[in-house]
Amino acid sequence: MNFNFSNKTAAISIVALCLIPVLYLGFIAEDRYQTASHFSVVVEESNNVDASMGLLDFVGGTSGVANDTQIAIGFINSADLLFELEEKFNLADHYSAPPSDFIFRLERDAGREDRVKYYRKKILAQADAASGLTVLTVESFSPELSKELSEYVLKKTEGFINELNKEIASKRLSFAQEELDRAHNVIKQNERALLNFQNEYKIIQPEAIIQAQLEAIQGLRLDKIRRGIELATLEASSPNSPMRASLGNAISNLEREIINQEAALSGPEAQKLNQILAQFKELQLNLELSLNLRKGAELILEKTRAEAITTSRFFSVIQNPYLLDEETHPRRLYLSITSVIVILLTLYLSRAILASVRDREIGRAHV
Repeated sequence: MNFNFSNKTAAISIVALCLIPVLYLGFIAEDRYQTASHFSVVVEESNNVDASMGLLDFVGGTSGVANDTQIAIGFINSADLLFELEEKFNLADHYSAPPSDFIFRLERDAGREDRVKYYRKKILAQADAASGLTVLTVESFSPELSKELSEYVLKKTEGFINELNKEIASKRLSFAQEELDRAHNVIKQNERALLNFQNEYKIIQPEAIIQAQLEAIQGLRLDKIRRGIELATLEASSPNSPMRASLGNAISNLEREIINQEAALSGPEAQKLNQILAQFKELQLNLELSLNLRKGAELILEKTRAEAITTSRFFSVIQNPYLLDEETHPRRLYLSITSVIVILLTLYLSRAILASVRDREIGRAHV
């Protein structure tokens, strides 16, 4: 295809191409009005309470206001809110009303998915990393509707954040209380198990029985030593004293008793007592662990209550939407000039490329 600017037909074609965007922008494109508002989710907390947890923390997310902002953006983008807006403000009829603006209008027979995609382009919330705010932009074919939509979305988002805060605080308190109640139940079970064990074996402290036996053996040994000293003293001072036989018999009896007592500590009865002692210690340990668990649950519940009181998150609008005096889109003059320049440059480059290709083919033919 050879674009020859001296050719009348080519010139008319170029003018027609340039007129297409100019005619669309000048006579077909509808005025669009885009309002912008800014908001943030503000967190106030006590210095004594670690309340940096965001709304997603309850389900394991990372902490901070950034999460709260993402939740607000997710709510604005939700299909539920968009369909609520569609019903309240009759958005389907509004966005499909301009019959001529085929580029930016909503098709009248658009399905639910297509309508949601369209609305998300017109009602858009984005986080601004530089300012830390969230920017809400709403675009429609009416300045009044853009303002009303923005105000309604901000109001609904504020209510959503407040209700979500209450719900999550309630769930966290409920969870902490359930953990405390569970700890109470475990303590009762362990106490009942320990009491049943004591009633079954008719003992309160198995360690006391073993300790008593050890102390009895120790007492017998001390008594044997004392009587042995008495016997030695008696033999030295009165070798013929009749008390010698009595002391000797007493020492022999003590030795037999010590042997019997020591055998009791290592015999079958002792093994059974050791088993009872091991079971008893296990039950005691379980009870002690459950008591510590309850103490931890009480601390968690106390901290959760403190956070619910000292931590507050609220929706703050930094810039409210206002009624626009003139359209924001399309930028007719700028787009018209840009379109004409792009078309002319494209035609020029196409002509240059085709001329280069033609010259190469001619050169090859001569060769």
